[in-house]
Amino acid sequence: MYEKIAVKDITSCSIKYKIGVCIYQSPFAKADAEPYFKYLIDHSCTGIPSEKFFYYASLLHYKENYIEAINFYNEYLEAYEGNSSVPVFNDARLRIEQCENAINLTNNVIAGNTVSSQVMEIPINTSYDEKSPIISKLDNFLIFSSKRQRDSFNYVYGDQYRFLPEKLQSGDDDIYLSYRKGIQFHHPYPQFNEEYRDIYPLYIQDGAYMLLYIEYPTDPEGKGNIYETRVKKGRWLKPKKLNEKINSDYNERGAFLANNGTTIFFSSDRPGGQGGFDLYKSIKIGKDDWSNPINLGPTINSEYDEVFPFIHNDNKTLYYSTNGTKSIGGFDLVTSVKEGATWSTPKNLGVTINSPFDELQFSQIPSKRYSYFSSNRQNKDAIGGYDIYSIFKPVHKMKRAIVTGNIEVEKNGQKIPISLTVKDQDNITYKKYVYDPDPATGKFFMILLPGKNYTITVTYNELELYNIKIDLPKNTYRYQLIKTFEMKDIVVLNKTVGYDIIPNDSQFEVTTFDQIKDKKEDIADARYDALLMLMDMIVDRTDKDGLASLNALDDPALDPVISQQAEGSPDPYYTPLLDLIERAFNEANPDLLTTLDSMRGDTGEKVVRLSKSNKSILDQRYYFVENEFDISREDQKTLNDIASFIKPRSDLRLEIIHFSKSDDNNEIKETDTLTQMRINSINNYLASKGVEQWKIKVVEKPKMSSDDTGCLKLSIIIK
Repeated sequence: MYEKIAVKDITSCSIKYKIGVCIYQSPFAKADAEPYFKYLIDHSCTGIPSEKFFYYASLLHYKENYIEAINFYNEYLEAYEGNSSVPVFNDARLRIEQCENAINLTNNVIAGNTVSSQVMEIPINTSYDEKSPIISKLDNFLIFSSKRQRDSFNYVYGDQYRFLPEKLQSGDDDIYLSYRKGIQFHHPYPQFNEEYRDIYPLYIQDGAYMLLYIEYPTDPEGKGNIYETRVKKGRWLKPKKLNEKINSDYNERGAFLANNGTTIFFSSDRPGGQGGFDLYKSIKIGKDDWSNPINLGPTINSEYDEVFPFIHNDNKTLYYSTNGTKSIGGFDLVTSVKEGATWSTPKNLGVTINSPFDELQFSQIPSKRYSYFSSNRQNKDAIGGYDIYSIFKPVHKMKRAIVTGNIEVEKNGQKIPISLTVKDQDNITYKKYVYDPDPATGKFFMILLPGKNYTITVTYNELELYNIKIDLPKNTYRYQLIKTFEMKDIVVLNKTVGYDIIPNDSQFEVTTFDQIKDKKEDIADARYDALLMLMDMIVDRTDKDGLASLNALDDPALDPVISQQAEGSPDPYYTPLLDLIERAFNEANPDLLTTLDSMRGDTGEKVVRLSKSNKSILDQRYYFVENEFDISREDQKTLNDIASFIKPRSDLRLEIIHFSKSDDNNEIKETDTLTQMRINSINNYLASKGVEQWKIKVVEKPKMSSDDTGCLKLSIIIK
């Protein structure tokens, strides 16, 4: 209405002021008010409240023009100096301090810092308010609150509105759940479908237990409470209100369980605190009872508001929002670490995460690589009033090397499924980012630290086949290895006693950081970061054998590929990941891969695993004619086979066992001359066939049965 009047009276300062004040309240377009207040100041309009300086300073503050904002906040304060009237806005001095914080934090941004926040896409965000994102520990689903209309799929209305018209406004409010699908999220669906004035999640455990804030239509305006609920038969039970030690006659904002559910952190403006909303903790002392709350103290709390606590999985790192002297404007995300019995001085998460608007309700996965929060910031990327943002913390400047390629083992012409174990020169085993070869293609993928030597052990059915040795130079960017083997059975005396591994030549390619230094490095960086992000998403919500359990959370819309995932079956994200890797390198810059144009032969070592160590893998008895010690021609043939088997292998030993009777004291008698001559006959025959004497050992054992009479037993064992 004021804008229509202003068309007729375009110079009216009073009308411009009122228009500016109205637009300033917009949840989408506060910046549109700036020209009106600028006009009032530039034209020194009289009769206009001094609040014009405050409004204009705030708009400059929101635009991150901090120095100019400080100037006009000071203009506002000067307008009340020597004046008995009280300023309408009493936080101008605080805002000046917040602008100074922003300037200092901007100057302290580390060069190359790539940690930043991004608004999540539709349909997570809409033109309505989306708040309180809670990510599961496995990063496989996200819950949040939304005021979108449940019965409409038209969630986004563009930039044509400063305020949503009444016909588009929603009276709905619910908690929504969205499952991850690859690197995107499914369309979210509501969890409760009841009438609430306000509802949002606070904490979720294993998809089966939730803390939430609810304000029912019957509650006093603005006075909700903290509730808990559990899943039963795929549905959330009716929320149960926590007792009076947590919910007071005052207001509570935010709650989070830590220490395996034995400690609750929450925010309240109850009396006895530092001022405003403070953070408290309470210890569980019974099934449904809590200890009297303990204020976290002046290091954490202030005369301003501290709300929405989040405790990291380490049970010592605290995140929360404050609108006090640690902020750069509105509510900011800060963090503090518990050191013994005290908390460290809170630190602002920085200008790449926070803004002069509100940042609230932080949530993070255990690896700290992915975090989520809600903000009402108004910029070109914003979709609605409050939107949900994600934070990705990449590895800085590619400190790791990508190792990929093909490793295949064939047995009888067929590829067999193998697994890989990686250890470095310090015998440290690497599990994260190590993915086994695809059974069909042999493709494998791993990310390792450059500047080290590694042993990649190829295993089949828990038996080690081969140790591949690779050397990653200090500046390795990518190492590609192609290695194939043939697995053959070892047969001695018509008995399969084990297997042998025959390696073929290795083919490899190496690309170093130096080689890509001047070749589209930024593109390579982006591709690399994207790969790490994708890998983290997989690793953080899966183990090597597949997806972890969703812990009884019924999800009828769950991707059937995921729900049918069985333990030990291939990771459904593995093949798409390898395709993305290949595409990433090809699209980034094909010239980055420099072929060394050479072939490397076998640089590893075979592991001939015939059986468990120190156990006989083959026993053969040799019987002699009475009073004879010569070896028969038939026995010579079997000894030839044994000699051929033992001679090339350093890990085998041959025991020549002879049996003796015990005397009355149960002691073995000395070896008789005939037995010794028989032992010498076999020993000499094997030596003539090239078997080293150190591989042969004579062992005397007591005669246990008639089978032991007049014979020698040869046993082959592994050392």
